[in-house]
Amino acid sequence: MAYLITGGASNIGSTIARLLKESNEKVMIGTRSGRLPAGFEASESVKLDWSDPTTFDGALAQPIKGVYILIPISTVDVSDNVIAFVNKAVEKGVGRFVLMSGSAVKKESGFGLAKVHLYLEEKGLDHFVVQPVAFMDNFLTYHGKAIREDGEIKSVLPTARIALISTLDIAKLATKGLTSEKNEVTEKLIIGPERLSYDQVAEILSSTLGREIKHTVVSPEELAQYYANLTGWPVQMAGFIVAAESEFEKEEELWIRSGNEIGKETFKEWAERNKEKFLA
Repeated sequence: MAYLITGGASNIGSTIARLLKESNEKVMIGTRSGRLPAGFEASESVKLDWSDPTTFDGALAQPIKGVYILIPISTVDVSDNVIAFVNKAVEKGVGRFVLMSGSAVKKESGFGLAKVHLYLEEKGLDHFVVQPVAFMDNFLTYHGKAIREDGEIKSVLPTARIALISTLDIAKLATKGLTSEKNEVTEKLIIGPERLSYDQVAEILSSTLGREIKHTVVSPEELAQYYANLTGWPVQMAGFIVAAESEFEKEEELWIRSGNEIGKETFKEWAERNKEKFLA
């Protein structure tokens, strides 16, 4: 039996797939675009598009023992389709689900990711929900171009100190959620081993890259427009991302509560590991 990794070509999905493969587990990559992570063949992939339920049967055609669920940022809420997929997977004998969520997602809202989380919980399914705070990799995804071309990071947070977490540490927790004999808890906030301000992040990148990287505080509107221009998202959707980032300053009580998963990779270690990507 295989593990099905949806969004398998994403940073976290591809890392989960690699970790599973290194442990001699069989992996199937669920992909909408056909893009595959390095080291995987077309025979190890299936087409899966949350917005197209006709792809669900094919994705579950072979025996699957666990599914990692990644719901991409979108203007369309596909949570009902994801729930329909979960029901179909249960009928096919899938025994475990791991959902990628986030610290800013409020389960009680019952919308989007929260709706899927509540469904897994209310149905009593064997599940684990990963709740990262802020990804180190966002400095490549959202800020990499500006860092390379302008030596600049833009944010709406002048002083907030954030427990940035690496993709590798998130993927390790998700992999554990998939493969553990039993998950004693069904959801866990994962934070980085240190709390850094954007000024400190800029200093670390400056030291690592050997040139000055500055942090510029901008208005929420300016940052939303920047994200929209970069990603092609509507400004309103980019605004939701900015609003979530703005909440980091208010979430300090979450970072000190007991029971959190604490990652091991520091931002300096992450920057050194990804140095070439900032120089490309």
